[in-house]
Amino acid sequence: MLHSNNIVQLLDEVTNLKRLKQIHAYFIRNSLQIHHDIWVAQLLTLCTRFHAPPLYTRRVCQCFQEHV
Repeated sequence: MLHSNNIVQLLDEVTNLKRLKQIHAYFIRNSLQIHHDIWVAQLLTLCTRFHAPPLYTRRVCQCFQEHV
């Protein structure tokens, strides 16, 4: 499992929507999105940067809301 600092670095290095989705899937599989609000904020920032479809961005938000 990745350490918190490694995840922040990994998110900082995302260069496209496909990679963002892969990392988000990793978060879901390992329940990581529930532990760190900063990860959710970074995911949403990347959704904006890569012009993610609204449905996908909504899914990112819902994953976070389900665990608050």
